Amino acid sequence: MRRVIAITIVLLFLSLPIFTWGDVDNTILQKQKELQKKREQINNIKMQVKNLEKKELNIVQEISKIDMDLDKAEKDLSIAETRLREAQAKLVVLSTQLSIMQRNLRYRSLNYKESLGDIFKTIQPKTYLDIIFTQDVFASIAVPYYLKTLMKKEVNRLQSIDKQCKDIDRKKKEWEDEKRKIELLVKDISERKEYIEAKKREREAFLKKIREQKSYQQQVIATLERESKEIENLIKRLASSKIQKAKKGYLSWPVIGSVTSGFGMRRHPILGGAPLFHTGVDISASYGTPIRAAASGRVIFAGWYGGYGNMIIIDHGGNISTVYGHLSRIAVRSGEEVSEGDIIGYVGSTGLSTGPHLHFEVRVNGEPVDPMNWLK
Repeated sequence: MRRVIAITIVLLFLSLPIFTWGDVDNTILQKQKELQKKREQINNIKMQVKNLEKKELNIVQEISKIDMDLDKAEKDLSIAETRLREAQAKLVVLSTQLSIMQRNLRYRSLNYKESLGDIFKTIQPKTYLDIIFTQDVFASIAVPYYLKTLMKKEVNRLQSIDKQCKDIDRKKKEWEDEKRKIELLVKDISERKEYIEAKKREREAFLKKIREQKSYQQQVIATLERESKEIENLIKRLASSKIQKAKKGYLSWPVIGSVTSGFGMRRHPILGGAPLFHTGVDISASYGTPIRAAASGRVIFAGWYGGYGNMIIIDHGGNISTVYGHLSRIAVRSGEEVSEGDIIGYVGSTGLSTGPHLHFEVRVNGEPVDPMNWLK
C-alpha cells in the first residue's frame, strides 16, 4: 500500500509543471507593462462599447415606438383628409342645391308678382261703382275668391321654397362648421406628424452617431489587440532568445560529484523498476555536503514536497528555474534572494531516495529540460 501511495505521489508531482514568476530583464519587463496597459485600454474600450450598445438598443426601441406613433398619425391624417374631402364635396352639393333653390325662389317670386299683375289688369274694375252696380253677381263673388285662392297657393309655394332654402342654408352652415373642425384636425395631425418625423430624424441621427462611435471603438480594439499580440510575440522571442543564450554554461554545479542517473526515461530504483521519466539528474555526494545555488535568483519554494523530500526551487528570471531535491536540511526561506554559489541546503536522502545524493532539475516555462545542457 505504501508503495502504491508513493508511486501516486511521484506521478502527481511529475505531471504538474513548476510555474515561475521571478524577475525578468528590463526589456521584457517593459514590454509586459506595455502589454498590461494595452489590455487595460482594451477592457476600458470594451466597457464603452457595451454602454454604446445599451444606448443603441434603447434608441432602436425608441425609434420603433416612434414608427408606431408615426404610423398611427399617418392613418389618422388619412382618415381626417378623407373626411375633409367628403365635407368639401358635401358643401359643393349643398351650395349647388342652395343656389338652385334661391334661383327658384327668385323666379317664383317674380312669377308670382307678374301673375297677380296680370289678374288685376284683367279683372280690375274701372270704378268701385262698377262693382257695386254690376249685374254679374257670380263675378262679384268668384273674382275675390279666385284671387284669394291663387295668392294662398303662391304664398305656400314661396314659403315651401323659402323653407327649403333655409334648411339647405342651415345644413351648409353645419357642414362649414364641420369642415372648419376637420381642417383644424388635419392641421393638428399634420403638425403632430411633422413633430414625430422630426423626432425620428433626431433619433436616427443620434443612432448613426452612436454606431459610428461604436465602429470606431471596435477598430481601436482591433488595433490594440493586434498590437498586444505583437508585444506578446516579441516577449516570447525575447524570452526564447534569453533562454537560448543562457543554455550552455549558464549554471554552476550545485555540488561536486558524478552523475549517477541522467535525464530521461529510466526504471525507478524504488518503485519496483517502474518505467518513469526522470525530470533531472542525480549527482552523488556524501551526506551533509553543502548545496550551492546554481545561479542568482529568488527562492520561490523551500519545504517538503512529496517524493522530493526537502526541496528548494529558485527562480532565475526569464522563465528559468532550478530544483534541488532530497535535502537533509534547508538553509534558505521562500522569497529570499540568493547569489550564485550561496549555500542553500545540504545533501540528504529525504523523500523517495536510495541514499544521499542531490536530485537537480532545470525547468523552462515550468517544463523540465536536460540540466547537462545548462551546467558549466
